[in-house]
Amino acid sequence: MQDLNQNVNWLPWSEDSFKTAQSADKPVLLSIHAVWCYWCHVMDDTTYADNEIAAYINENFIPVRVDNDHQPDINTRYNVGGWPSTVFLTPHGGSIAGITYLPPDQLLPMLGEIQRAYKDQKTEIYDHCNNQIRQRQSEVSKVESTSPISLELVDMIARKTAGTYDPVFGGFGDNPKFPSAPILKFVSHLYRTTQEPFYMIMLEKTLDNMITEGIMDRHGKGFFRYSGSRDWNNVQHEKMLEDNIGLVQVYTEAYSLLGKDSYLRTAISTLDYILEDLFDPAAGGIRGSQGAHSDYFGLSEDNRINEIPPTPDPYCYSHSSASAASMLLECGWKLSRPDAITIGITILDRVDEMAKNNNLFHAYSPQGPDLSSSNRLLSDWAYLLNALADGAIYTDASEQYLDRAASVAQQMIEMFYDEQKGAFFDRVRDADSIGFVRIREKHLPENLIAAQSLVKLYNATGNRDYYDMAYRTLSAFVETNGNYGEHAAFYGLCLDILLNDPVEITVEGQCENQETTELIREASRIPQPNINLNLVVTSTSTKAHVCVGNICIPPVNNPSDLRQAVANAVIKPDDPFTNLMEEITNI
Repeated sequence: MQDLNQNVNWLPWSEDSFKTAQSADKPVLLSIHAVWCYWCHVMDDTTYADNEIAAYINENFIPVRVDNDHQPDINTRYNVGGWPSTVFLTPHGGSIAGITYLPPDQLLPMLGEIQRAYKDQKTEIYDHCNNQIRQRQSEVSKVESTSPISLELVDMIARKTAGTYDPVFGGFGDNPKFPSAPILKFVSHLYRTTQEPFYMIMLEKTLDNMITEGIMDRHGKGFFRYSGSRDWNNVQHEKMLEDNIGLVQVYTEAYSLLGKDSYLRTAISTLDYILEDLFDPAAGGIRGSQGAHSDYFGLSEDNRINEIPPTPDPYCYSHSSASAASMLLECGWKLSRPDAITIGITILDRVDEMAKNNNLFHAYSPQGPDLSSSNRLLSDWAYLLNALADGAIYTDASEQYLDRAASVAQQMIEMFYDEQKGAFFDRVRDADSIGFVRIREKHLPENLIAAQSLVKLYNATGNRDYYDMAYRTLSAFVETNGNYGEHAAFYGLCLDILLNDPVEITVEGQCENQETTELIREASRIPQPNINLNLVVTSTSTKAHVCVGNICIPPVNNPSDLRQAVANAVIKPDDPFTNLMEEITNI
């Protein structure tokens, strides 16, 4: 177990640990923690360090420890609403009760209550757990590709998203308030495609306030995980890789759309935070987080100079490293950062190497994959597939990455896809799994990445099977997408891309060439939902090609001509009989 110096005899989540519980007929105390979680460290240093509590746990329970980041499939099934999660289980993995943080004086009486309940009401407890299993199975069965999807659904999600907007401080929801990159990506997409001023106001107010208030580390770089208040200032000081990846992309796109220099500076500084503070060259990945340390992050810039910053998570994670690779490849071009592209390729190749060696565990370090972490998870394979598809777009090894993407897509489909009902399960089938983990579930976030990747493959290859599978995957969540908070917004974005024909824009040029950068940024401003961008590295003059369907128009070499070329090439929905060839002659 990681860095534990406690009296509790923690065991890993394993078949042997639960067999021990069954043999001893003792309930399991499951502690789900995270290296970045402030209150997890507090509970370790106080509650579990208490000699009386540790002795009582060791005598009457089988204590099992799970790292949220190493075994996310266990966390999603047993987390009770935050970290740490303190969960009491039957020896077979059924959930008896659970709570989050508890100080010593509250945990001890609860331990006694659970022990007595397990002894005196065992039959009722197991009946309750069996009902939980049936309920979870019923929830999984609801995720089924039976409902059609349409642009009306995109509009409905857009309206719901707008309804959560905070017009006073920006952002979405009340408190706690998260940066919510998936929502911001959707709002940015809506503004680009509709040009509605309301979406611009939502986007601009939120991004401006996030820069000027406490959610951004104003004395350092990067964004914190959330604020406990609407005004972004009551900040929980942990920095998560996934949040910062999304925000680099959001501020990069916002700079293209709105042209504010503060957005460009923020995108670059957040990118630098990831590369300077979290990138692990020896591992070939990006570390997952930098832990909560309110004392350090609360210091002024001058006082920080003499203090040691919090240590990042020692581990990289396959899904978030692959996600970082995608961001580095894309934003490396848009921000004229060839160093980011080089590192993105390094990370992508490392994660793919593990997949090729049948060694794609969820966590890894310079010493290699962490064999105690979960493996064969949809999230790892979906993000890898997405990064490979991006490698085919943003590198000069397009064919190599596209071939590899096709191979990984096939493996992902074979391991996770539900041929009968559509969508992807979150993990492979495993008869030896314990408790709720035996139930394979379908979660929206990783299904969105899988669908997004399949659309990219369809655009690149023309293979209709990829499109059909993406359609079935998204249609499976028509009824349940609203249960996923910010990810429902990203669901709307994915739907809008899927349901609109692609406009293919190919830009030829060099990464550090200003003319190339301007053409790429102009492509980011084109008001079409499905922009299929391709980049070709060339030493000749910079130019862009536009293709719609089977029609390609002559190349252009400046942003205004690119915008006009797309406008002329796309048939207006309210004028289906536009003579395309007559419009092309006006270029």
